[in-house]
Amino acid sequence: MITLTDDAGKEVALSAPAARIVSLVPSVTETLFALGIKERIAGRTRYCDRPVDEVNVVPTVGGTKNPDLKAIAALKPDLILVNTEENRPEDVAALREIAPVYEDFARKVDDGPGLIRALGRLTGTEEKAEVMARTIEMEIAAIKELAARYGRKRRAAYFIWKDPWMSINRDTYIHDALELAGMENVYGDREERYPETNFEELTERAPEVIYLSSEPYPFELKHRNEFLDHEEIPAARMGRVYLVDGTYFCWYGVRQIEALRWIRATILG
Repeated sequence: MITLTDDAGKEVALSAPAARIVSLVPSVTETLFALGIKERIAGRTRYCDRPVDEVNVVPTVGGTKNPDLKAIAALKPDLILVNTEENRPEDVAALREIAPVYEDFARKVDDGPGLIRALGRLTGTEEKAEVMARTIEMEIAAIKELAARYGRKRRAAYFIWKDPWMSINRDTYIHDALELAGMENVYGDREERYPETNFEELTERAPEVIYLSSEPYPFELKHRNEFLDHEEIPAARMGRVYLVDGTYFCWYGVRQIEALRWIRATILG
C-alpha cells in the first residue's frame, strides 16, 4: 500500500504504483515523461505540450480549466494529478469521485523536489525521482551562493498579462524564483496574487529590470518596444526589458533543472 498526504491535506492511497495516470498539470506531465513512465500516462490536457517530440501520443481530455470528466472516467485511471491553482475546485471534487487524486500546490522553488519525490512514490520510480530532486536541490544551492555575492537585489517587474497589465505578488512561485535569482519583486507588497497595474504605477515602483513572460500571455517584441518607449521607467531607459520563457519561472518538476541552470547562466552569469 502506498499512502501519502497531498498539498491539500488529503490522504492519497494506492494499492500499487499507478499504472494509468491522468495528468491535468503541464509541468507534472513533463516530469512523468522524465521519470520514464510515458506508457503509463493515459490522459493529459491540451496544454500539456512537453516533451514536444513525445507528448502527442497521449490522448487529451480537455483543458486545465475545463477537463472532460466523462472522457477521464472512460480512461479508467488509477491516479489523477491536479494543481490547486491550475484546476478548478469543483472539477477536482468531481475527479475525486473517479479515482484517487493527488493535488499539488508548489508556491516556492524549494517545493519542487518534494513534489518529484511524491511522484516517485506514487509511481514506483523512487530512484529516478531522487536523482532528479537532488539535482534541483544542488542547482538551488549554487544559485543562492552566487546571488549572495551580488549584495544589493535588483528591482524587477514580471508581467504575465496584458489588457489589463498584470504582475505577481509575494505569494507566488514566480516571486520566489525572482527572489532566488537575486531580484526584488516591485509588486511583492500588493495584496492580490496577480495585481493589475499601469505604466503610472510602474514608473512609481521604478524597476531596474522588466521581464515579459511567454505564458500565460504570449508577449512578443512589439510589447517589449511598448515598454521601451516609457523612458521614465529605469528598466526601459537602460534597455533592460526582456522576453523570457515563462516555463522557467512558473513550471516546477523536471523543468526546474533547465530553468535553474538558465537563471544561473543568464541572470547571474
